[in-house]
Amino acid sequence: MSNANTNPIDYEKVLPIIMEKLFPNEINRQDALEILAAYGTRSFHQETARVRTAILKVASTDLSSLRQHTETACRDFRDILCLAEYPSQSKRWGLKKRNPEKYQRLVEDDRQQHREWIEQMTG
Repeated sequence: MSNANTNPIDYEKVLPIIMEKLFPNEINRQDALEILAAYGTRSFHQETARVRTAILKVASTDLSSLRQHTETACRDFRDILCLAEYPSQSKRWGLKKRNPEKYQRLVEDDRQQHREWIEQMTG
């Protein structure tokens, strides 16, 4: 079994690169930044760069979707992380107990898919 966490993702570093790739137009990028700025303003908002990156992954270039997913993250950041980083395993509640091997494959697939998206966006 591979350890996908050997090189942790530096979200502080990749976030601006992803922003620029998704929003090459400065005006649109500023609009997106203003929307994303809502996350990270409360004491219970954790891992701001990671969550903002997850919001971008889920919403892509759709500013309306970006606003909606930012609002969701402001209520509970775990919902956005599930959608962006754990899409397969978060849909399979109870699988970990019923079939640990299959669940582990989902975990590894989700990690790989997320890393590939980061690499695609920053490469």
